[in-house]
Amino acid sequence: MKSQITMALPPPLLWQDFEQLTLDMARFIYKTENAYKYGNQGAIQNGVDVFCRSEPEGTRIGIQCKRSGKTDALGRMKPGGLTVAGLANEVAAAESYPNGLDHYIIATTQSRKTKLQDEANRLTERNLAAGKFRIQIWFWEDFISALHRSGEMLNYYYAHVLELKGMYSADHQILHLFQMAFSRPAFGIKLCNEDTGPGLGEALRDTETALNTGHLRDRVTKHSILVAPGGYLMITNQDWRNHATEARKIVIQARAALTRAVKTKDILIYPDRIVAMNGSIAASIDGLRKMAIERINQALNGAGMQEVETDL
Repeated sequence: MKSQITMALPPPLLWQDFEQLTLDMARFIYKTENAYKYGNQGAIQNGVDVFCRSEPEGTRIGIQCKRSGKTDALGRMKPGGLTVAGLANEVAAAESYPNGLDHYIIATTQSRKTKLQDEANRLTERNLAAGKFRIQIWFWEDFISALHRSGEMLNYYYAHVLELKGMYSADHQILHLFQMAFSRPAFGIKLCNEDTGPGLGEALRDTETALNTGHLRDRVTKHSILVAPGGYLMITNQDWRNHATEARKIVIQARAALTRAVKTKDILIYPDRIVAMNGSIAASIDGLRKMAIERINQALNGAGMQEVETDL
């Protein structure tokens, strides 16, 4: 099954299903049948749920499954899950895995978070310096990508979703793209902590473009990260479209406020940082970005999708 459009796929509701999906994903990515579940729930597992050896290198890979967050009465994912402290604890547990590991992966159902990626990179540098294993995180976006590269896995786990294809999949594809757009640092870091300088304004513009067109692009390379069938106006569910419309308006307001503040020198843009000369204006821009996330989260929640987390 070949497709250039990625469908939004919900994470498994049961941890057992997520563990089995992780096992199959390991077999697919590392092209090996030498993969198996390690231990049982409640038993001492040394931070490993799935173990495999890559082919042909024989790299020893341990994977910990984290079906993150709780569910509401309808079985929809609530915010929460893996934390920076939790990541460090899992890595520490994996160091006692019998016979050692070369590569350690945390597989989680939550969306990509830069804080977790940064911590994984920091722990990897520390470990490599000490001759220990690398650390990686598989976020739900990584599972979706793998599923769409493997027709066998996609059909096995999501046959029902594929049957629904039409209206359901189109709306959810668009909202999944919006979820990714708002999960980026432009909506997760307070203005005073920004370290990308001009990148904030560019990211706000790119998010507006994603909402308008359904094309999410990498700010540096300009290559498409994800493509959905149209922008906010193509959402057929009226409530979800209304929330996305309001989020778009607020993003436009935030970008306009930032542009004005730069012109009046209430905010100074440097290559590696942003300096707020007027604290109230900076707080207002932070507040607008937070409001935009709140509105898009209303659409995501209504669609049964995981909400965007932010530190704003």
